[in-house]
Amino acid sequence: FMIRPQMKKRKEVAKFRSEMKQGDKVMTIGGIQGKVNAIKDDSVIIESEGTLLKIDKNAIIKDAAGLMMQR
Repeated sequence: FMIRPQMKKRKEVAKFRSEMKQGDKVMTIGGIQGKVNAIKDDSVIIESEGTLLKIDKNAIIKDAAGLMMQR
């Protein structure tokens, strides 16, 4: 009974990762929030507080547009 919700969640995350574009606000599995600066084949470069980080696409878990604080 628990398999169906997990499969649905996995598909949603995979769809989000494939539709990511420059300028999107994202969050990693480690809790790092940032804005997508560039997208490569299997990695994403995100900018967080002036620092560029190269992150594997599989480490991106969700859209953080509503979570990020305005600065």
